[in-house]
Amino acid sequence: MKMKKNIAVILSALGTLSLAMQAGAGTVYSETFNASGFLGSNLNLGGTDLNSERWGDVTAYYNINNAGGWTFGAGDYLAVNTSTGNQAVLLNENGGIANTVVGLTPNASYTLSFNYSGDNRPGEIYGLGVDVNGGNVVNLSGLSWTTQDPAGHTETVLVQADGAGDVALEFYQTTPGGSQASPIIDDVTLSTVPDGGLTAGLLGGALMGIGALRRKLAI
Repeated sequence: MKMKKNIAVILSALGTLSLAMQAGAGTVYSETFNASGFLGSNLNLGGTDLNSERWGDVTAYYNINNAGGWTFGAGDYLAVNTSTGNQAVLLNENGGIANTVVGLTPNASYTLSFNYSGDNRPGEIYGLGVDVNGGNVVNLSGLSWTTQDPAGHTETVLVQADGAGDVALEFYQTTPGGSQASPIIDDVTLSTVPDGGLTAGLLGGALMGIGALRRKLAI
């Protein structure tokens, strides 16, 4: 009977600890660029141009349409995995993309996450910058690739909504002169930051449960 009680204390403590780690977090905005509205006409590239770091030689490139609140410049295109249909944005040459997420909590902090990878120029250097509400939050330089990586690379940074509850996003290429490489952007997500007070309270409950278990085992 005593063993069963000890197991119950363990499960309760672990459950509370799990809640502490998850409390308050949640996605408030996400974009995969997979909607059909982004897809423009095929550029009909061939040979080694049908390539990318994430998708290898099953990558095709298309013109891209403004959609989902996103606006694109003359140097932006849509990268498409011809096997799966997955889509992402190519910031080609001097490309840059922008969108403003509205209706968030004024002055609140959020986690911005996105996936990035290289285009069809393996071995060449590219760079990527991200601004939020006019201020730089990401500056990645000296990037390159030589082998395919289907997972791409995930970048996560803490950002803040302005006084109106807006987060103005801008992604742009910072590739150095002399290189033709460019970044491909995918899976842009904004998530709430867990409530520190609530998390601390739940964490305290978990620690109390573990402390109770230690006292029981000491008897």
